[in-house]
Amino acid sequence: MGFKSPPKAPAPVVINPGASAAAQAKYNKDAALDTRALNMYDQYTPEGTVKYEQRLDDAGNQVSVNDIPQYDIKQTLTPENKILYDDAMASKKQYSDIATTQLGDVKSSLSSPFTLSSFGDAPVVNEATRQATRDSILARLRPEQERDRAALETSLANRGFTVGSAGYNTAIDELNRARNDLYLGADVQSGNEMSRLYGLQTDARNRAIQEALMTRNQPLSELNTLLTGSAPTTPSFVNAPTGQIAAPDYLGANVAAAGQRNAANMNNYNIASRNASASNSGLFDLLGTGAQAAFRFSDRRLKKQIKKIGEMANGLGVYSYKYIWGEDGVGVMADEVKKIIPHAVKKHSSGYDMVNYGALNG
Repeated sequence: MGFKSPPKAPAPVVINPGASAAAQAKYNKDAALDTRALNMYDQYTPEGTVKYEQRLDDAGNQVSVNDIPQYDIKQTLTPENKILYDDAMASKKQYSDIATTQLGDVKSSLSSPFTLSSFGDAPVVNEATRQATRDSILARLRPEQERDRAALETSLANRGFTVGSAGYNTAIDELNRARNDLYLGADVQSGNEMSRLYGLQTDARNRAIQEALMTRNQPLSELNTLLTGSAPTTPSFVNAPTGQIAAPDYLGANVAAAGQRNAANMNNYNIASRNASASNSGLFDLLGTGAQAAFRFSDRRLKKQIKKIGEMANGLGVYSYKYIWGEDGVGVMADEVKKIIPHAVKKHSSGYDMVNYGALNG
Protein backbone atom coordinates (compact mmCIF):
# COMPACT_ATOMS: atom_id res chain seq x y z
CA MET A 1 0.00 0.00 0.00
CA GLY A 2 1.50 3.41 -0.99
CA PHE A 3 0.79 6.93 0.22
CA LYS A 4 -1.13 8.88 -2.39
CA SER A 5 -0.81 12.64 -2.56
CA PRO A 6 -4.15 14.41 -3.16
CA PRO A 7 -4.58 15.08 -6.86
CA LYS A 8 -4.34 18.61 -8.18
CA ALA A 9 -7.63 20.22 -9.19
CA PRO A 10 -7.94 20.05 -12.99
CA ALA A 11 -7.39 23.24 -14.91
CA PRO A 12 -10.65 24.32 -16.61
CA VAL A 13 -10.90 23.68 -20.30
CA VAL A 14 -11.72 27.01 -21.93
CA ILE A 15 -12.29 27.95 -25.54
CA ASN A 16 -10.74 30.89 -27.30
CA PRO A 17 -13.72 33.12 -28.10
CA GLY A 18 -11.98 35.02 -30.87
CA ALA A 19 -10.59 31.94 -32.57
CA SER A 20 -13.88 30.06 -32.22
CA ALA A 21 -15.88 32.99 -33.62
CA ALA A 22 -13.47 33.32 -36.54
CA ALA A 23 -13.71 29.60 -37.26
CA GLN A 24 -17.52 29.75 -37.08
CA ALA A 25 -17.53 32.72 -39.45
CA LYS A 26 -15.41 30.76 -41.92
CA TYR A 27 -17.76 27.78 -41.74
CA ASN A 28 -20.73 30.12 -42.31
CA LYS A 29 -19.03 31.74 -45.27
CA ASP A 30 -18.09 28.38 -46.79
CA ALA A 31 -21.65 27.13 -46.34
CA ALA A 32 -23.04 30.27 -48.00
CA LEU A 33 -20.67 29.87 -50.95
CA ASP A 34 -21.53 26.20 -51.28
CA THR A 35 -25.25 27.03 -51.18
CA ARG A 36 -24.81 29.67 -53.85
CA ALA A 37 -22.85 27.27 -56.04
CA LEU A 38 -25.50 24.59 -55.51
CA ASN A 39 -28.28 26.89 -56.69
CA MET A 40 -26.55 28.52 -59.68
CA TYR A 41 -28.36 26.61 -62.40
CA ASP A 42 -27.83 27.50 -66.04
CA GLN A 43 -31.16 27.35 -67.87
CA TYR A 44 -31.83 26.56 -71.51
CA THR A 45 -35.38 27.09 -72.79
CA PRO A 46 -37.00 27.57 -76.20
CA GLU A 47 -37.22 31.31 -75.43
CA GLY A 48 -33.60 31.84 -74.36
CA THR A 49 -30.92 31.00 -71.83
CA VAL A 50 -29.78 32.12 -68.40
CA LYS A 51 -26.16 31.62 -67.38
CA TYR A 52 -24.03 32.52 -64.40
CA GLU A 53 -20.65 33.99 -65.34
CA GLN A 54 -17.74 35.12 -63.21
CA ARG A 55 -17.42 38.88 -63.12
CA LEU A 56 -14.13 40.12 -64.57
CA ASP A 57 -12.47 43.52 -64.41
CA ASP A 58 -11.05 45.36 -67.41
CA ALA A 59 -7.80 43.42 -67.07
CA GLY A 60 -9.62 40.09 -67.20
CA ASN A 61 -9.13 39.31 -63.50
CA GLN A 62 -11.89 37.82 -61.39
CA VAL A 63 -13.70 40.36 -59.22
CA SER A 64 -14.10 39.45 -55.55
CA VAL A 65 -15.58 41.23 -52.54
CA ASN A 66 -14.14 40.16 -49.18
CA ASP A 67 -12.57 37.19 -50.97
CA ILE A 68 -16.00 36.18 -52.30
CA PRO A 69 -16.04 35.72 -56.09
CA GLN A 70 -18.72 37.80 -57.81
CA TYR A 71 -20.97 36.41 -60.53
CA ASP A 72 -23.29 38.02 -63.07
CA ILE A 73 -26.50 36.56 -64.45
CA LYS A 74 -26.51 36.72 -68.23
CA GLN A 75 -29.86 36.34 -69.97
CA THR A 76 -29.82 35.71 -73.72
CA LEU A 77 -32.93 35.63 -75.91
CA THR A 78 -33.33 33.51 -78.99
CA PRO A 79 -32.95 35.51 -82.25
CA GLU A 80 -36.73 35.50 -82.79
CA ASN A 81 -37.46 36.71 -79.27
CA LYS A 82 -34.71 39.30 -79.54
CA ILE A 83 -36.43 40.83 -82.59
CA LEU A 84 -39.77 40.93 -80.78
CA TYR A 85 -38.17 42.48 -77.71
CA ASP A 86 -36.36 45.15 -79.75
CA ASP A 87 -39.59 46.04 -81.60
CA ALA A 88 -41.46 46.39 -78.33
CA MET A 89 -38.71 48.60 -76.90
CA ALA A 90 -38.81 50.77 -80.03
CA SER A 91 -42.57 51.21 -79.63
CA LYS A 92 -42.05 52.07 -75.99
CA LYS A 93 -39.54 54.73 -77.04
CA GLN A 94 -42.05 56.24 -79.47
CA TYR A 95 -44.67 56.38 -76.73
CA SER A 96 -42.17 58.12 -74.50
CA ASP A 97 -41.35 60.70 -77.19
CA ILE A 98 -45.05 61.48 -77.69
CA ALA A 99 -45.51 61.77 -73.95
CA THR A 100 -42.66 64.26 -73.78
CA THR A 101 -44.41 66.51 -76.32
CA GLN A 102 -47.60 66.40 -74.25
CA LEU A 103 -45.94 67.59 -71.07
CA GLY A 104 -46.71 71.16 -72.13
CA ASP A 105 -50.44 70.42 -72.32
CA VAL A 106 -50.35 68.80 -68.91
CA LYS A 107 -48.49 71.76 -67.45
CA SER A 108 -51.01 74.19 -68.93
CA SER A 109 -53.95 72.12 -67.68
CA LEU A 110 -52.60 71.93 -64.15
CA SER A 111 -51.21 75.46 -63.96
CA SER A 112 -54.09 76.73 -61.80
CA PRO A 113 -55.81 74.99 -58.89
CA PHE A 114 -59.18 73.45 -59.49
CA THR A 115 -61.99 75.16 -57.55
CA LEU A 116 -65.78 75.00 -57.56
CA SER A 117 -66.27 78.74 -57.37
CA SER A 118 -66.67 79.02 -61.14
CA PHE A 119 -69.73 76.77 -60.96
CA GLY A 120 -71.65 79.01 -58.61
CA ASP A 121 -73.22 78.04 -55.33
CA ALA A 122 -74.58 74.57 -54.94
CA PRO A 123 -78.38 74.36 -55.38
CA VAL A 124 -80.50 74.44 -52.23
CA VAL A 125 -84.11 73.50 -51.48
CA ASN A 126 -85.92 76.81 -52.01
CA GLU A 127 -89.17 77.30 -50.09
CA ALA A 128 -89.99 80.29 -52.26
CA THR A 129 -89.97 78.03 -55.30
CA ARG A 130 -92.39 75.66 -53.61
CA GLN A 131 -94.71 78.52 -52.58
CA ALA A 132 -94.65 80.03 -56.06
CA THR A 133 -95.53 76.66 -57.57
CA ARG A 134 -98.40 76.25 -55.08
CA ASP A 135 -99.73 79.70 -55.83
CA SER A 136 -99.57 78.99 -59.54
CA ILE A 137 -101.55 75.77 -59.15
CA LEU A 138 -104.20 77.44 -56.97
CA ALA A 139 -104.45 80.36 -59.36
CA ARG A 140 -105.34 77.95 -62.15
CA LEU A 141 -107.96 76.22 -59.94
CA ARG A 142 -109.56 79.34 -58.39
CA PRO A 143 -111.86 80.32 -61.35
CA GLU A 144 -113.24 76.82 -61.51
CA GLN A 145 -113.82 76.79 -57.73
CA GLU A 146 -115.66 80.09 -57.91
CA ARG A 147 -117.87 78.81 -60.72
CA ASP A 148 -118.60 75.64 -58.77
CA ARG A 149 -119.63 77.68 -55.66
CA ALA A 150 -121.85 80.01 -57.65
CA ALA A 151 -123.54 77.09 -59.38
CA LEU A 152 -124.07 75.36 -56.03
CA GLU A 153 -125.58 78.46 -54.40
CA THR A 154 -127.94 78.93 -57.39
CA SER A 155 -129.00 75.31 -57.22
CA LEU A 156 -129.65 75.53 -53.49
CA ALA A 157 -131.72 78.68 -53.86
CA ASN A 158 -133.76 77.13 -56.66
CA ARG A 159 -134.46 74.16 -54.43
CA GLY A 160 -135.60 76.40 -51.58
CA PHE A 161 -132.54 76.14 -49.31
CA THR A 162 -131.92 79.51 -47.74
CA VAL A 163 -128.54 80.72 -46.55
CA GLY A 164 -127.85 79.34 -43.07
CA SER A 165 -130.30 76.51 -43.32
CA ALA A 166 -129.19 72.99 -42.48
CA GLY A 167 -129.34 71.77 -46.07
CA TYR A 168 -127.47 74.84 -47.28
CA ASN A 169 -124.71 74.50 -44.69
CA THR A 170 -124.28 70.80 -45.45
CA ALA A 171 -123.84 71.42 -49.15
CA ILE A 172 -121.41 74.31 -48.57
CA ASP A 173 -119.34 72.18 -46.11
CA GLU A 174 -118.98 69.43 -48.70
CA LEU A 175 -117.81 72.01 -51.23
CA ASN A 176 -115.28 73.42 -48.76
CA ARG A 177 -113.88 69.92 -48.02
CA ALA A 178 -113.39 69.32 -51.74
CA ARG A 179 -111.61 72.67 -51.97
CA ASN A 180 -109.32 71.72 -49.03
CA ASP A 181 -108.45 68.47 -50.78
CA LEU A 182 -107.41 70.53 -53.80
CA TYR A 183 -105.22 72.69 -51.56
CA LEU A 184 -103.52 69.60 -50.13
CA GLY A 185 -102.94 68.24 -53.59
CA ALA A 186 -101.42 71.58 -54.55
CA ASP A 187 -99.04 71.31 -51.58
CA VAL A 188 -97.92 67.87 -52.70
CA GLN A 189 -97.52 68.93 -56.33
CA SER A 190 -95.55 72.03 -55.35
CA GLY A 191 -93.24 69.95 -53.15
CA ASN A 192 -92.64 67.49 -55.96
CA GLU A 193 -91.92 70.31 -58.36
CA MET A 194 -89.50 71.87 -55.91
CA SER A 195 -87.62 68.53 -55.61
CA ARG A 196 -87.60 68.12 -59.37
CA LEU A 197 -86.13 71.54 -59.95
CA TYR A 198 -83.51 70.97 -57.21
CA GLY A 199 -82.52 67.67 -58.83
CA LEU A 200 -82.24 69.27 -62.27
CA GLN A 201 -80.09 72.10 -60.95
CA THR A 202 -77.85 69.70 -58.98
CA ASP A 203 -77.42 67.34 -61.94
CA ALA A 204 -76.61 70.21 -64.26
CA ARG A 205 -73.97 71.55 -61.87
CA ASN A 206 -72.44 68.09 -61.31
CA ARG A 207 -72.24 67.48 -65.05
CA ALA A 208 -70.48 70.79 -65.51
CA ILE A 209 -67.99 69.89 -62.76
CA GLN A 210 -67.36 66.43 -64.24
CA GLU A 211 -66.80 67.89 -67.69
CA ALA A 212 -64.35 70.43 -66.29
CA LEU A 213 -62.47 67.71 -64.42
CA MET A 214 -62.34 65.50 -67.51
CA THR A 215 -61.01 68.41 -69.56
CA ARG A 216 -58.41 69.11 -66.89
CA ASN A 217 -57.35 65.48 -66.42
CA GLN A 218 -57.51 64.27 -69.99
CA PRO A 219 -53.97 65.39 -70.93
CA LEU A 220 -52.62 63.79 -67.76
CA SER A 221 -54.54 60.58 -68.48
CA GLU A 222 -53.21 60.41 -72.01
CA LEU A 223 -49.67 61.06 -70.80
CA ASN A 224 -49.97 58.31 -68.19
CA THR A 225 -51.27 55.89 -70.83
CA LEU A 226 -48.26 56.62 -73.02
CA LEU A 227 -45.79 56.26 -70.17
CA THR A 228 -47.33 53.09 -68.75
CA GLY A 229 -48.22 51.39 -71.99
CA SER A 230 -47.70 47.70 -72.38
CA ALA A 231 -44.14 46.80 -71.43
CA PRO A 232 -42.06 44.42 -73.52
CA THR A 233 -42.55 40.88 -72.35
CA THR A 234 -39.51 38.85 -71.38
CA PRO A 235 -39.36 35.08 -71.45
CA SER A 236 -40.17 33.26 -68.26
CA PHE A 237 -37.66 30.74 -67.04
CA VAL A 238 -38.09 27.73 -64.82
CA ASN A 239 -38.01 28.27 -61.09
CA ALA A 240 -35.11 25.93 -60.43
CA PRO A 241 -35.22 24.00 -57.16
CA THR A 242 -33.01 25.50 -54.50
CA GLY A 243 -31.03 23.76 -51.78
CA GLN A 244 -29.53 24.88 -48.51
CA ILE A 245 -26.21 23.81 -47.04
CA ALA A 246 -26.09 24.52 -43.31
CA ALA A 247 -22.83 25.44 -41.63
CA PRO A 248 -21.75 23.23 -38.71
CA ASP A 249 -22.29 24.73 -35.28
CA TYR A 250 -18.57 24.92 -34.58
CA LEU A 251 -18.87 27.41 -31.74
CA GLY A 252 -21.68 25.51 -30.05
CA ALA A 253 -19.84 22.21 -30.47
CA ASN A 254 -16.70 23.70 -28.89
CA VAL A 255 -18.66 25.05 -25.96
CA ALA A 256 -20.41 21.70 -25.48
CA ALA A 257 -17.14 19.73 -25.79
CA ALA A 258 -15.38 22.02 -23.31
CA GLY A 259 -18.26 21.58 -20.88
CA GLN A 260 -18.12 17.80 -21.26
CA ARG A 261 -14.34 17.72 -20.78
CA ASN A 262 -14.59 19.93 -17.70
CA ALA A 263 -17.30 17.69 -16.26
CA ALA A 264 -15.25 14.54 -17.00
CA ASN A 265 -12.07 16.05 -15.52
CA MET A 266 -13.89 17.12 -12.39
CA ASN A 267 -15.46 13.69 -12.05
CA ASN A 268 -12.03 12.02 -12.39
CA TYR A 269 -10.60 14.49 -9.90
CA ASN A 270 -13.31 13.68 -7.37
CA ILE A 271 -12.79 9.94 -7.84
CA ALA A 272 -9.00 10.30 -7.45
CA SER A 273 -9.45 12.48 -4.36
CA ARG A 274 -11.75 9.92 -2.75
CA ASN A 275 -9.38 7.07 -3.66
CA ALA A 276 -6.34 8.93 -2.28
CA SER A 277 -8.21 9.74 0.90
CA ALA A 278 -9.31 6.15 1.36
CA SER A 279 -5.83 4.79 0.55
CA ASN A 280 -4.07 7.18 2.89
CA SER A 281 -6.55 6.43 5.63
CA GLY A 282 -5.61 2.76 5.34
CA LEU A 283 -1.93 3.66 5.19
CA PHE A 284 -1.99 5.60 8.40
CA ASP A 285 -3.92 2.81 10.02
CA LEU A 286 -1.08 0.53 8.92
CA LEU A 287 1.55 2.87 10.28
CA GLY A 288 -0.21 2.62 13.61
CA THR A 289 -2.13 4.82 15.95
CA GLY A 290 -2.17 4.29 19.69
CA ALA A 291 -0.85 1.46 21.81
CA GLN A 292 -1.82 -1.32 19.45
CA ALA A 293 1.03 -0.53 17.04
CA ALA A 294 4.29 -2.52 17.55
CA PHE A 295 7.98 -1.97 16.75
CA ARG A 296 8.88 -2.79 13.18
CA PHE A 297 12.16 -2.96 11.38
CA SER A 298 12.69 0.38 9.68
CA ASP A 299 16.42 0.45 9.23
CA ARG A 300 17.33 1.84 5.80
CA ARG A 301 19.98 -0.87 5.46
CA LEU A 302 17.24 -3.53 5.41
CA LYS A 303 15.39 -1.90 2.48
CA LYS A 304 15.84 -1.52 -1.23
CA GLN A 305 13.92 0.07 -4.08
CA ILE A 306 13.10 2.91 -1.71
CA LYS A 307 10.70 5.53 -3.11
CA LYS A 308 9.19 8.46 -1.24
CA ILE A 309 5.43 8.50 -1.71
CA GLY A 310 4.28 11.11 0.78
CA GLU A 311 4.85 12.95 3.99
CA MET A 312 3.23 12.89 7.41
CA ALA A 313 1.97 15.97 9.19
CA ASN A 314 5.06 16.07 11.44
CA GLY A 315 7.37 16.12 8.44
CA LEU A 316 8.36 12.46 8.40
CA GLY A 317 8.66 11.00 4.93
CA VAL A 318 6.58 7.99 3.96
CA TYR A 319 8.23 5.49 1.61
CA SER A 320 7.43 2.39 -0.33
CA TYR A 321 10.19 -0.23 -0.45
CA LYS A 322 11.07 -3.87 -0.56
CA TYR A 323 12.80 -5.62 2.32
CA ILE A 324 16.00 -7.40 1.48
CA TRP A 325 14.24 -10.67 2.16
CA GLY A 326 11.65 -9.88 -0.51
CA GLU A 327 8.65 -8.53 1.44
CA ASP A 328 6.99 -5.31 0.22
CA GLY A 329 6.53 -2.57 2.74
CA VAL A 330 5.36 1.00 3.34
CA GLY A 331 6.68 3.08 6.20
CA VAL A 332 9.27 5.50 7.53
CA MET A 333 13.07 5.48 7.80
CA ALA A 334 14.49 4.98 11.30
CA ASP A 335 17.33 7.46 10.76
CA GLU A 336 14.77 10.20 9.98
CA VAL A 337 12.58 9.28 12.94
CA LYS A 338 15.59 9.64 15.29
CA LYS A 339 15.85 13.30 14.35
CA ILE A 340 12.20 14.10 15.10
CA ILE A 341 10.89 11.47 17.55
CA PRO A 342 14.01 9.76 18.96
CA HIS A 343 12.09 7.84 21.65
CA ALA A 344 10.19 6.01 18.93
CA VAL A 345 13.44 4.24 17.81
CA LYS A 346 15.21 1.35 19.45
CA LYS A 347 17.99 -0.90 18.30
CA HIS A 348 17.33 -4.60 17.81
CA SER A 349 19.82 -7.20 19.12
CA SER A 350 20.77 -7.73 15.49
CA GLY A 351 22.06 -4.15 15.39
CA TYR A 352 19.29 -2.85 13.09
CA ASP A 353 16.97 -0.02 14.15
CA MET A 354 13.29 -0.58 14.80
CA VAL A 355 10.51 2.06 14.98
CA ASN A 356 7.45 2.15 17.20
CA TYR A 357 4.84 3.21 14.61
CA GLY A 358 2.33 3.86 17.37
CA ALA A 359 4.46 6.76 18.59
CA LEU A 360 4.79 8.50 15.20
CA ASN A 361 1.63 10.55 15.62
CA GLY A 362 2.17 11.28 19.29
